[in-house]
Amino acid sequence: MKPFMLILVVVWLNGCALLQEQVTPPPELQTRKSFAPMESLVSWHIASCHHDAVSFDQHYRAQKQLQLFFEAYCNQKNVHVRIEQLNKISKAQAWPHAYTQYFQLLKGQESKIVSAQTALTKEKNERKALSEELALQAERLTQLKQQLADLERKRLETNLQSSH
Repeated sequence: MKPFMLILVVVWLNGCALLQEQVTPPPELQTRKSFAPMESLVSWHIASCHHDAVSFDQHYRAQKQLQLFFEAYCNQKNVHVRIEQLNKISKAQAWPHAYTQYFQLLKGQESKIVSAQTALTKEKNERKALSEELALQAERLTQLKQQLADLERKRLETNLQSSH
């Protein structure tokens, strides 16, 4: 009975080992399920924005989505649209914490750009208003000079007439 049990245990263990080999996905499939390291994410972003040839390895999770995002994000000139794109990509997946922080960092930078643009627009409007006011004051000064010249001319004419 012992040899039979021993054979049965050996067959059972070999079966488990074979079954486990079949269940364990090959390494390339295991990496497909993981997100790219931050170094790759940042490299993709930089390459997309500088229109360099981007090497998107096709074995990372949500890689095509990130590629399309960076292409659209980098080609967009409108800051508000870029913020909207960042909001969409942030909510598109359950991203790793580092990705979420990176997207938040980008949103923060875009918000600073919006603030700077708003301040610049306000400053330009103020400068334009001051320039218009200065032009108006210069016109008034010219009119006053003309009136003064007219008064002086009349005074001289009056003096000339009274002296004759």
